[in-house]
Amino acid sequence: MREICWNLGGAVRNKTRRRFFDILGALISVLLIVVFCMGNYVPHFWIIVSLTGIIWLLWAVVNPLYASTIFMFVIFNMPSRAAVYVFPLEGYPGRGAIFLHDFMWLWLVLSIFIRLFLEYKKGLHKYSLALPSVFYFIAPFVFLSVILPFIGVAAFDWPVSFATPGVRFVQWSSIVLIWAYLSSSYGRDRIVKTLFMLMSVSCYSQALYSLFQFMVAYGGWPSYLTYFDYLYASAFPKNYFILARCTGLDVIPSGLGIRGTTFLAWILGVILVKTKIDIRQTFFVIVCSVWMLLCSGARTPVFGALAVIIAFLILSLLGMKRTRVYRLSLVVSVVIVALCLGWFYLSLYSVPLVERFANVAALFRANGDLDPGLEDRIQLWQVSLGYLSEHPMGTMVAPTYALSVPVDNSYIYSIAQGSILYLFSFLLFIVGLFVGARKMLYAEESSTRALACFSIFVVVMLVVVSFGENMISNVSVLALLFCIMGILFPIVRSAD
Repeated sequence: MREICWNLGGAVRNKTRRRFFDILGALISVLLIVVFCMGNYVPHFWIIVSLTGIIWLLWAVVNPLYASTIFMFVIFNMPSRAAVYVFPLEGYPGRGAIFLHDFMWLWLVLSIFIRLFLEYKKGLHKYSLALPSVFYFIAPFVFLSVILPFIGVAAFDWPVSFATPGVRFVQWSSIVLIWAYLSSSYGRDRIVKTLFMLMSVSCYSQALYSLFQFMVAYGGWPSYLTYFDYLYASAFPKNYFILARCTGLDVIPSGLGIRGTTFLAWILGVILVKTKIDIRQTFFVIVCSVWMLLCSGARTPVFGALAVIIAFLILSLLGMKRTRVYRLSLVVSVVIVALCLGWFYLSLYSVPLVERFANVAALFRANGDLDPGLEDRIQLWQVSLGYLSEHPMGTMVAPTYALSVPVDNSYIYSIAQGSILYLFSFLLFIVGLFVGARKMLYAEESSTRALACFSIFVVVMLVVVSFGENMISNVSVLALLFCIMGILFPIVRSAD
């Protein structure tokens, strides 16, 4: 009896200790986010980051799942905002910042290595890599994305800093391994639930902050609600806040629109598969997604959202199991009502945002003039393709750096960087994601099937939005896709 009581007491103490570490890790994470958002105005910045970083690393060793979730929250929601400007770099104004998600990534990778070493010493787990066939579709794009910038720097005398996109793809590839390791350690079902919780928190956070931005700009709310926008604009003079378009936790309006479409893809995937759904959560996520699309003033993500809804209807009509007619009507009704209410709200407060969407409608009218923004983009696309006519192999490095112009089209971007070969690898990457996710639609766990549907909808969004945005260098979407790959595909397997 005494031994039983002693064991129970030890379990309680371990649970209490773990909970204390989790609370401490969450507080340290919040502190790091605030410090990086205020970085250029925080005294002793590097001392604070070093000390808190050591604590965050220790926490990641104890609980890598929660630490990885915080890392994904930062890299998905605020990759550019949580940054500190250090020194100027070549390419375009504003380059030369260090980002919080890079530090968290380094600490997280180090913590995983420490855990693997400790497990190896204790003989607890042995892991092996087993690459599924779908990775033969994905690998060429990742390989070229890593190697092309370094070839450009070595062979064409581009500045060394132009190789950073290649390092980014190394980082994103490691995210696959991190989440595959977590899936093997904690079980896929728990990991999927954690990812969905992350999507829920991210959705509400983005919607709330974008509401603050909108009401400060148009509704007369106090400006201290968007104080972090002021700090970012002070450190990075070239920004999008002067456009009076909402950016959410990030700093680019189109990024908020893309996230709105991503959240819509997530909740539609859950609706399509889950037997029991939370009606309240479904309603709020759809409303928040529509709100983000409208208040960002981004037009391309709207087409991506329409494509996701069409894909949802097609999968439903093809006989996905446990799909109810009332769910289809619920989704369509909530989307229509949210669009109508959102449009009415915009018309009351923000005429410029209404005019942006009205200019898109003018494109479909006979004798309609080109929207000025679209006309500018077409001219920039012509500049990129013009360079390719003189240099058939492309820029090798990111065209945005080499040509000092934004290339807001993933297909033209890939051609300009690495000719038809790189474009073909990008298309293979999309096909591989779609085929791999489609195979997982028939998994036993409903959470895995929901994640597979979510992945398919994100791929559909990627295909459509790529016509008007550069998704190849979109940190948020690619990090999310690589995270999903690590969970969905059984890459890391335990020998136990």
